[in-house]
Amino acid sequence: MNKLYWATRIAGYVAGGVGLLLFVQGRQQAEPRNALFVTGATLLLVSFVAFLASYILYLCQRLSRR
Repeated sequence: MNKLYWATRIAGYVAGGVGLLLFVQGRQQAEPRNALFVTGATLLLVSFVAFLASYILYLCQRLSRR
């Protein structure tokens, strides 16, 4: 379970970083809602879900020790 926890954390960081870069690049384009913007926003949501899953895994890990 510890490896799954760290995998979701790393996935959250990677998705958040790449999503932020794509989101900013998409905002700088002339078109308001282009593919970069949508992809970046989607990756930011994926990072949120990954961090939420990692916190749930952490809580399950801590509660199972007792």
